[in-house]
Amino acid sequence: MSILLPAPFKAGNVRGVRAVGASFAIGAMSLFAGASASAADTAPDVFRKMADVYNKAKSFQATVVSQQSGKAPDGKSGSLTQTEHIEFLSPNRFHITIKLSGTGSMTTKQAAQQLANQQREIFCNGKTLFEYAPNQKMFVKRPAPPSVQIAGLVKLLQMVPPANTPGLVLLPTGGTAQGRSTFVIESKPPPQANMKPEDRAKYDAAIKQVKQFPRFMIDKRNYTLLQYTVLGNDKSLHIDVLDQVLGGSLSPNNFAFTPPASAKEYHPPTQGAPGLPGGPGGAPTPPGGLGGRPR
Repeated sequence: MSILLPAPFKAGNVRGVRAVGASFAIGAMSLFAGASASAADTAPDVFRKMADVYNKAKSFQATVVSQQSGKAPDGKSGSLTQTEHIEFLSPNRFHITIKLSGTGSMTTKQAAQQLANQQREIFCNGKTLFEYAPNQKMFVKRPAPPSVQIAGLVKLLQMVPPANTPGLVLLPTGGTAQGRSTFVIESKPPPQANMKPEDRAKYDAAIKQVKQFPRFMIDKRNYTLLQYTVLGNDKSLHIDVLDQVLGGSLSPNNFAFTPPASAKEYHPPTQGAPGLPGGPGGAPTPPGGLGGRPR
């Protein structure tokens, strides 16, 4: 059972764009296939209308701020903030900037170094995709995917469950996010029918760890996703999608990348991940070297 609570704190566990070239050309999730609007204000219909908005947009700009707080495995409290600025122009041009910062347990020398190594800029000009790590002064390049969905770029959209998922509830009171009136959809996974006693015990234990189940806040005016929150007993995750512009004008120059003179091209091991080591969501940079062959 997944309730989308943040994982225990460690720098290598940050959500982000890791296997960026491999995942974009594939659809993000079943929700974003064949969505059609409905007049009824039910949770599935709101999600379908939202999916329709993002599927039809030919361009997209936004800043996504994820704030995770809780306790590290050693019991120390801390917080982790990831800020992503995203620009997208259909069918396959995009530019993503990823920055991270921490407090408390995330400010140790080792954690700070790992966060610095996970800063990223990702450019795709329609022909070539570049992933650049400023702190490491390295970049990788590979062919651009033939097409990209907005949901493939915005990780929060990938967290949206399919519209037919059991346990989705449209809260009658609604809400407010960024000064806008919103639909609020809460996702509480119900127990499965005929669960074994040991499985029911695990379900009940997981439920007790949640103070507020995942809530998606969707703008009533234009059906864009504005906010996501989930609260546990000792950890929380809060994500805001700010300054969204769909269908706006973007210059092709925004997606061009010229490697700095000091940057080296990184060649991942044959069996390794397609991106740079230590990237968001991936493993930290191994001690004593990058594990590939810069040149």
